[in-house]
Amino acid sequence: MTEQDGARRRTWLIVGALAVLSLALVFWPSGETKTKTVSAPSAPSSAVTSAPGPAPIGPAKVRPAWSAAAPDGDAAPPEAPKTLWEQRLARAQQTLSAYLESTKYPPESRPISEKPDLQTTSQPLANQLPFKKKNGAARGDLRMKTWQSSQRLIADEIVTMTFACISGKGYEPSEFISAQTVEVPPKGLAATAISFYDDGSHGDERGGDRVFSTQFQPSASPQFAGYNGYVNVPVTLRCGGDETTTFFDFFYTSGEPTRFTGKVREVVEKGSLALYLELLVKKAGNYKLAIRVDDAEGKSFAYVAFDGDLAAGMQEARFLLFGKLIKDQGAASPFKLRDLDGYLFLSDQNPDRENLKPTPGAFHTTQKYGAEAFSEAEWSSEEKDRHVAEFTKDVDNAKEKVAEEQSGKTPKEYPEAGVIVK
Repeated sequence: MTEQDGARRRTWLIVGALAVLSLALVFWPSGETKTKTVSAPSAPSSAVTSAPGPAPIGPAKVRPAWSAAAPDGDAAPPEAPKTLWEQRLARAQQTLSAYLESTKYPPESRPISEKPDLQTTSQPLANQLPFKKKNGAARGDLRMKTWQSSQRLIADEIVTMTFACISGKGYEPSEFISAQTVEVPPKGLAATAISFYDDGSHGDERGGDRVFSTQFQPSASPQFAGYNGYVNVPVTLRCGGDETTTFFDFFYTSGEPTRFTGKVREVVEKGSLALYLELLVKKAGNYKLAIRVDDAEGKSFAYVAFDGDLAAGMQEARFLLFGKLIKDQGAASPFKLRDLDGYLFLSDQNPDRENLKPTPGAFHTTQKYGAEAFSEAEWSSEEKDRHVAEFTKDVDNAKEKVAEEQSGKTPKEYPEAGVIVK
């Protein structure tokens, strides 16, 4: 090593020592405790100034990044940096507060605003997709527009599927070539051919408008007898002189594991409204069902679920419209129950469900209840109590450590100087 190399190495060692010292000063907890002054190793001034690197950081206050001259010319006062335990306390309080807010109501009785994609049982699907030729190359002047009336079919239900080729000028002339149904995954069954029309029939709204449609009923095809799973419908067409393939998908359940009879029994239980829906259960098992609830003015305010086991035969599924949810939403009775749907859960199977045929729209109007019938009490459970106790313990522990910091003590769990805590 040359003398010049040695001088350069000593210079960088000095700069590194200064950087470590600066980190220690930034991350050492603030408080009223007396701190020892640590002197950095001295070095010739020529060595320090000749090497690039950060300027030495002394014990001066560190200004936050936002500190700048205020509009009136006065500098904004620097914010005192939070200590480690003050940060932990803030996080613990936030966690506890968020948990208490999210558990005011039970999991099965929630504001419908939390379920933006489950407002109704209707599941139409519209898409605009790039137009890709058979060789995979995209045509930037064309796009494919598709629409289907439902993403799930049960028993004898029918789906309407529509496609159109569009450009900046509107709908372009198209030619339907072929389409067929395919199970996903394939089961080796004979495919069912489907035709699309632009003649004002078969689900097509207006003939000759360059929009093609068809209606398909899986139960009418031998391919789907006893079938429960996904169905893919590839459609080949020609537009602008090029062929392309677009796709439709839906989930089909050939049987009905249970059926709603239309009967509802109402009971006020501990300040909430229990709704017992009568079901003819054809297959015993674990059912996951849901209804939506509107108030007397037609405002949707609740999404109420049932998750439980039902034996075969005539059974009741209990839906709990929670009292505090009614109160907080300012919902006046009579309430309208609408859009029942759900499925039989199939554990350790693929697919993992057999869908129920939905009951779209309003199917029951409750009695009129006075506001005093419903409770303001928040939901409680053994599990919630355990979580609240743990989160509260975290808050109390952090408060104790903050108090130790403020009294001049160093909390036992506090990191050593210079250690960055993420």
